[in-house]
Amino acid sequence: MGHWNRNRSPRLTRTLAAGGLSAALAAGLFACVGEDPEIVTPTPSPEGDAASAGDAAPADAAPGADAGLDARGPDASDRFCDTQKPAVGVSDFFCADFDGADVAEGFTKANVPDGGSLVRVTDVAFSPPASLATNGDATLVWEKIGASTISEVEVTFRVNVSNLGAAPPPASGFMSIIDIGSVDTNVRLAFARGATIDGAAHTGYFVQTSSCPSACTSNAKRIAATLTANVWTTVRIVWTRAGDVDVWFDGTKVFDQALFGSTSTRVTVTTGLRGNGPPPATARHAIDDLMISVKR
Repeated sequence: MGHWNRNRSPRLTRTLAAGGLSAALAAGLFACVGEDPEIVTPTPSPEGDAASAGDAAPADAAPGADAGLDARGPDASDRFCDTQKPAVGVSDFFCADFDGADVAEGFTKANVPDGGSLVRVTDVAFSPPASLATNGDATLVWEKIGASTISEVEVTFRVNVSNLGAAPPPASGFMSIIDIGSVDTNVRLAFARGATIDGAAHTGYFVQTSSCPSACTSNAKRIAATLTANVWTTVRIVWTRAGDVDVWFDGTKVFDQALFGSTSTRVTVTTGLRGNGPPPATARHAIDDLMISVKR
């Protein structure tokens, strides 16, 4: 696998609120006002994590759940993104298949702190030849500012979670995987290992949201479903202006709650494992065929 690196920006140092996940959630609030939360760089692992992926069998995709998500077009030489186009009503559309020489192709910017890396993965790929993995809090960012407010943001991607060889100890922080943000609100798909989520210790995935229209508010809600290790799962996240957040794994809805909305004209999607608070050991999440659709 090749490593990709860009100009590095200095980290911002912040003092987090003490105590378990409250510190990690406090870190998430800084992102609402246009600043990056304190980043704690986890130790990269070459292996994955069976506990983080779970043991459940993958759910059958609902009819039409993967419409437009074929790995290749009629011409086998086509890249995945060459075969995709925005749906009716979509104002802004972005697709990344990570199959070019530059894994950051098309993104607005790359954040690669000291010790971090963006990895072009070739041992697993949903649409060959490559997918993306990140180490050391490196992330890719896509941002779009429109003339009108956002009515809906949809993020769809394929993810393959590998295994860790041993059961790591619990941690009070969490690992962000996909972060959808506006000027004042963030919605994150994240992973915890023993952190307190929605009032109880949780190992697995959850949705963390924060909003700062004036005073800042944050919460975290558990996802009961798991991602099966070493298989490709289609993840779809939809966030509406009213604050509704829906999540699907392979066409099965696993999360549906009314959280925080936004009237912003700017949308930002951040891709890559990023630690918040004392982060848990987390398996490699290889991501492929990422698509972002924004309605206004």
